[in-house]
Amino acid sequence: MAYKKRPKKVNYLANKRFLEELKASNENGEPTEELSKMFMLLVEKYASKAQFANYSYNDEMRGNGIIALFSSWYKFDVEKGKNPFAYFTQIAKNAFITTLNTEKKQQKIRDAQLVDAGLDPSRNYKDEHTTSTYDRLHF
Repeated sequence: MAYKKRPKKVNYLANKRFLEELKASNENGEPTEELSKMFMLLVEKYASKAQFANYSYNDEMRGNGIIALFSSWYKFDVEKGKNPFAYFTQIAKNAFITTLNTEKKQQKIRDAQLVDAGLDPSRNYKDEHTTSTYDRLHF
């Protein structure tokens, strides 16, 4: 029985093509349409990762990621850097994490106000602010 070789995995964004588009964008002084599509694809793929996919504010994370990419596209030095994919993925990741942290702060403020008003806060807030019987018995 002959085994078939697996087809070579194709990256959805190739560094070489990414670098070419960045060079063209630097010459034009603004992002090309193709670079814009690459940024959109990068954010869409990153937003679908398990660590970010199930948040109710996933759209907000995507929007902030796109804003961050377009705000910093010109900072990548095409003469020195050879891995724009890693550079821009890190920018998107930082934007996603910033959005998460902001939303968590807002949720804590909202839950504290609900408790002050005598209403039920979120389940996470209850879990963080109540101690179990085990914790009370075993200091």
